[in-house]
Amino acid sequence: MQLHCTQLAEFAGLFWDRKRWKTWRATLWLLSGITAFTTISTFFFLPETLSSNILLRRAKRLREQTGNPAYQSEAEIQSPSENLALRIVKDMGNDIKLACLDPVILFVNVHTMLVYGVLYLWFEFFPFVAFFGILVGASVSVVAYVLWLYFSYQPRVANANVVVEPEARLVPGQIGADIERWHGLVGKIISADSPVDASLFETLKPSASTSLC
Repeated sequence: MQLHCTQLAEFAGLFWDRKRWKTWRATLWLLSGITAFTTISTFFFLPETLSSNILLRRAKRLREQTGNPAYQSEAEIQSPSENLALRIVKDMGNDIKLACLDPVILFVNVHTMLVYGVLYLWFEFFPFVAFFGILVGASVSVVAYVLWLYFSYQPRVANANVVVEPEARLVPGQIGADIERWHGLVGKIISADSPVDASLFETLKPSASTSLC
């Protein structure tokens, strides 16, 4: 989903006809608007699924109905009462600590930053041509990968007589890895067509590797 939104943002940014939307900031404003709408709608309409929060609200509701302050959730017993500002700072610190100390999250953040930084640096002058290949490749590869999971991988997992290793889900990603040389980054002839054509199959790698996580 993130990959599709990123490519659609560059594609849709070409159709704005006002001067303020003709700069490189146009697509960033579009992404900011979509993100703000998603964040607000998720905050108000997405139901709570955290077990500790559900128990906390249930205990609060029981205290209001019975008038007995003895009803407390496990989270209230283990953690003392804190003001809102201190809790926000504490939670933000935990998020930053998790992003910096967890190897998987740190690798994904650095990898995403590097990949998109290079893409925007190389293709900032012709985003439609460069990103259209990734958009088409991502759409086709995601559909093909889901079909492969449904008809090939899941039946083997459901079979009790077959031992399936977790790495078996990375088989489609091997196609994208083998086509890595197609980019022609070290070739003697400089051509913009080769990397764009190769990007059609490049999205097979993130589709397969993301599912393993």
